[in-house]
Amino acid sequence: MKQGEWHRSCQHKSYRLTCADYEALVAEAGNRCQICGTPGPSTWRRKLVIDHDHEVGQWAVRGLLCPPCNTTLPEGRTPAAEQAAYLAAPWYARFVQPLTLPEPDDGAGVSDGINGLWERSGDLWFPRKGYYREPRTWQWLLHMFGPHRIRIPKEQA
Repeated sequence: MKQGEWHRSCQHKSYRLTCADYEALVAEAGNRCQICGTPGPSTWRRKLVIDHDHEVGQWAVRGLLCPPCNTTLPEGRTPAAEQAAYLAAPWYARFVQPLTLPEPDDGAGVSDGINGLWERSGDLWFPRKGYYREPRTWQWLLHMFGPHRIRIPKEQA
């Protein structure tokens, strides 16, 4: 399997994680919940779930949690010490600095890092290759794919 590819059955691809990314995340967590330490096979789902930061984007994976810890993280609840420590050091922050990327000029093209090609025309980005069919905004591209996955050709940078 080439770098950046997925198996057809991979659940982690919706979070823009390659199989290698996911395996590294599992290894780093020791296949245990990153808040309470429950082993993945001991959970009622028999595996840990991927937790991501909804406000930052689908790609912003914070870590792996058991289902009970994942459901106690919604906004508005005061986090316990373990939750606070987990939330203070999200996994994605190691790979993405800063969280924004300047929008290229009109007529520019970019890759979303997942086999999609986009071209800017006016205020919108139009898909030239990939799954998506509708034009999108730059903020949408950053939210879905993350600034670490968007590739701007060198001649445009």
